[in-house]
Amino acid sequence: MTDDILIIEGGVIMRNSVNYSKHYFNDISKDIGDIRKKLAISTERLGVMLQVSSRTVIRWEESKHKPAAQNHVIAINKLKEIIDLGCAVYTPEGLQEFIFKPQPVFDGHSAFQLISIGDYGRVLSALAADYEGAGF
Repeated sequence: MTDDILIIEGGVIMRNSVNYSKHYFNDISKDIGDIRKKLAISTERLGVMLQVSSRTVIRWEESKHKPAAQNHVIAINKLKEIIDLGCAVYTPEGLQEFIFKPQPVFDGHSAFQLISIGDYGRVLSALAADYEGAGF
């Protein structure tokens, strides 16, 4: 038995607090494509960041399937937030360096490694400090 909750309200289909409307499908697909493009990463690397297979990333990006687990939707939204703030702080090349190069502020780990274990807060905090001019 599952604990799925399906709600249809005003044309929006919700299951376990995840929005399954057509607009949502298009947005998530576009978001995944934007994340890959802005970070210049493969489906495999994005899969590591989201803790899913590269095939799942491809299906999501092609709108063949959508994330069913709320933690994946949250992860995609956090990545978008990181990239949006990162683009305000860095050039595209600088953002890639920030994401993939080990940083002292992360105790020698990279933002990629932190994101891959779900530690979005430290990455966002470091970006916010750079945005405010405090730097590392």
